Amino acid sequence: MKKLFLTLGLVSILASASCKEGTKVPQLVQTNLEKLFPGISKVDWDHEKDGSWEAEFKNNGIKTSVTFNLDGAWKEIEEEIGLAEFPQAAQSYYKQNYPGQKVKEIAKMTDNKGVITYELEVKGTDLIFDAQGNFIK
Repeated sequence: MKKLFLTLGLVSILASASCKEGTKVPQLVQTNLEKLFPGISKVDWDHEKDGSWEAEFKNNGIKTSVTFNLDGAWKEIEEEIGLAEFPQAAQSYYKQNYPGQKVKEIAKMTDNKGVITYELEVKGTDLIFDAQGNFIK
């Protein structure tokens, strides 16, 4: 009987520990997403460690994500792109420094000031380039 209560108690503790408190997406964040991308559906939300919110969805068939600050303002939009849309200088950098390595994802990122950067994921590493395709980090 002791083992049963101990097991039930442990299961209850683990279940409550795995639940995130306060993970409901704030209405302001949801409203701001709808203003940016009217009519989208099937949004997957993620509550980031820094408290920000990330919405992932498809916009006209393009995998898109938007990150929102704690105050509900958007801070970055990320859209998946193909290699043909990736700046030529960035393509050259990738081919020279990662020959034969498979690209997992390429994305165009626009921050809330209109600054565009590009991200290429290869070998578990994110490479960041400026709008002209110059390597940043």
